[in-house]
This record gives sequence, C-alpha cells and structure tokens, in this order.
Amino acid sequence: MDRVTKHRENIIRSWQEPVKAAREMMPDAEPEAPYEGAKEMLLVNRLEDRDFLCGLLEAMYDELPLPKKRKK
Repeated sequence: MDRVTKHRENIIRSWQEPVKAAREMMPDAEPEAPYEGAKEMLLVNRLEDRDFLCGLLEAMYDELPLPKKRKK
C-alpha cells in the first residue's frame, strides 16, 4: 500500500453544519449524526474536489456561528 492510498483511507468522512448554503450546494445530502449523541450534520462526499470544497466553505462562511467563548 503506498503512502497516498494509506492517507486517503484515513480521511473517510467530513461533515458540515446544515446551513442554507450547504443544503443548496449538496441537495442530496441527508442529515446524519457523525457519532451517537451528536447533532445532525451534512456528510460531504466530494472530498477530492478542491474547487467544490472551496466554494462550499466560502458560501457557508457568513452563516456559520461564531466559536463559543471558553471558560477560564
């Protein structure tokens, strides 16, 4: 097994917040929880398509919530 193949096997799935832009760009994506007890997210299947991923993140940017402040 070569290094690239092994790397691709390690990147199995990626989920995104189900914001309007993501739903519009991935209309066939079904919301699902990435693990038990997690809120539902949209599974991104086009991980090898750099242009799609860049467009998705740019479209979603303004809709994503700000990070929560951590307690000290």
